Amino acid sequence: MDSAEFDRRIAAIMESFERSRMEDERRHAEWEQRNAAREAEDAKRKAEREAEDARRKAEREAEDARRKAEREAEEARRKAEWEMRKAEDEQRKAALEAEEARRKAEWEMRKAEDEQRKAALEAEETQRKAEEARRNVEREAEEAKRKAKLEAEEARRKAEWEQNLAEWERRRAETDRQIDKVAKQMGNINENIGSHAEQFFQSAFEKKLEFGGIKYDEMIRNLRHKGRNDEIEFDIVLVNGDSIAIIEVKNRIHPSFVKQLAEERMKIFRKHFRDFDGYSAYLGIAGFSFSDFVVEEASRYGVGIIRQVGDSMEMDAVKLKAY
Repeated sequence: MDSAEFDRRIAAIMESFERSRMEDERRHAEWEQRNAAREAEDAKRKAEREAEDARRKAEREAEDARRKAEREAEEARRKAEWEMRKAEDEQRKAALEAEEARRKAEWEMRKAEDEQRKAALEAEETQRKAEEARRNVEREAEEAKRKAKLEAEEARRKAEWEQNLAEWERRRAETDRQIDKVAKQMGNINENIGSHAEQFFQSAFEKKLEFGGIKYDEMIRNLRHKGRNDEIEFDIVLVNGDSIAIIEVKNRIHPSFVKQLAEERMKIFRKHFRDFDGYSAYLGIAGFSFSDFVVEEASRYGVGIIRQVGDSMEMDAVKLKAY
């Protein structure tokens, strides 16, 4: 490399360096200018904030002063009102005390009058109680007399009924003995009569699904339960949506069978035929004839009586009891 080329390169480097220096100085000048502008803007904003803070402080102080004045005025007004109310309360208190004194005097006067009336009423009540006690004693004595008379009459009727029942049972036993004797001679006629009665009443109820004024939807013949320890059968059962009628057919009916049907047999029915839980159950006894004792027991237990009348049946089922 000759000296001219070297000088030229040195000059280029120096020129490039100078341009870089001048660019740095320009950028520095721009930065200082921007920095000065920012500082001026910050100073302006600071001045504006300080002015705004001063304005707000002045407004707050003015508002605080106004509120303080209003509070003091309100406090003065409330104090004046309180003083006025206090004076009114004292006036009312004095009036109330005077009214209370007047009422107390009236109450004491009324109390004295009430005590006088109470004493008079107590005297009247004592006299009335004495009179009532006398009347109660008389009524109790009369009631005891009537009760003793009724018990004696009941005992007489019971003894007469038991005597008649014993006589009826004696006659029935004699009749049964004679019927059994005839039945043996005629080939068990009693069973044939019982079977005929059962068939007759079952057919009659199939035609007329009604008992005690209640209509039924269907009739079940010889509803039977046979268990390991017990067995029971009901001759006729009438059914509708909420009621059942249980009819037992007998050739000869003993008065005790009425109680047995209403208590023992009905209890067994409820135990084994749970499909009819909640149903009202009405009871009846069907036969060709009934003794007065059977009719009386049936009436006492609310059990219906069904008799054969020609080719139809007659019911006495007015006062049925629901079981």
